[in-house]
Amino acid sequence: MDHRVAFALVIGLVVLAGTLIDHRAKLARIRAERGTDEREMDRLRDLAGRLEQRMHNMERILDAEVPGWRERLD
Repeated sequence: MDHRVAFALVIGLVVLAGTLIDHRAKLARIRAERGTDEREMDRLRDLAGRLEQRMHNMERILDAEVPGWRERLD
């Protein structure tokens, strides 16, 4: 085999290996970010549920202590 062909083959394999390694690293980063996004969405859903419960409690307190407060807002 000609030395130039062998050299080109080795260079090609090195470039291919580097590309594959880079691609795998990008996939790992994307998967990690997606996991972070899912955890953040879970946290936000939990927060929304707690805020909804607080709002319900505040409305219940206002209904008991300030009758007709809803009509005054309209």
